[in-house]
Amino acid sequence: MPPYVENFRLSDVWRIRKDKTYLPRLLLPEKMHLQAQVVGYNVDILGFRFDKVQVQGELFDQSIRVSDLKALYRGGEVWGWGMLDARDTSCFMAAWQARTEGLPIQDVLTESGLTNVPALRALGLKGTFSGDVQAAIRFAPNLTWRENSSLLASGRITNGLFYTPPFMRWLRPFYVAAYRDSMDFLARVAELHIVDGYLRLPPALVVTRVAAFYIEGTHLLAQDRFLYRLQGTRLIEKPSATRT
Repeated sequence: MPPYVENFRLSDVWRIRKDKTYLPRLLLPEKMHLQAQVVGYNVDILGFRFDKVQVQGELFDQSIRVSDLKALYRGGEVWGWGMLDARDTSCFMAAWQARTEGLPIQDVLTESGLTNVPALRALGLKGTFSGDVQAAIRFAPNLTWRENSSLLASGRITNGLFYTPPFMRWLRPFYVAAYRDSMDFLARVAELHIVDGYLRLPPALVVTRVAAFYIEGTHLLAQDRFLYRLQGTRLIEKPSATRT
């Protein structure tokens, strides 16, 4: 059985002591080759709280390579691999690719900080996401993000629910049941990009109880400025024929 840790927070090791305080910074040895396999329970990775994380990887030349990762996140599952390159002490690079199953959207948005964007918070998106995620993140050793970072996600959303805030009330006659503040939905997201603070959504199919539509657009997250386009149709249930 591999060694295990409990109640682990990455921020507890991603720091150095200076005078009487701690600064967020990571220092990796220049000449060391170490292979390890470890299991963690109740793991906090930069605000994302995982129930269980199982990692197999190696440390070499100021880089960490994760060859196999399996994690449980609030009822969902994640499998993947990744790498952290810390050779450039002014700018680190982290890249990973993962397959997900049943990730709770509301928790992901909250712990990633995306609910700080007023429009996304007002939508109150819920549901579970299953699909693929790829990311390449550039950041300083003190965990401040740098330009040219990107995230790409594709997959499906099930058991979805969204609200129609005031700026979207015009949707109700077309795509939402009359006088409803919320609607359950299914969605197929071919691609979703977040690059340098811009969220770009190519046409994604959304199906509610009363409509099917494609939504696409761009969202400047830092300023909460967005432009989306919807095109679809209402679904009208055909009355069943009665026999006499």
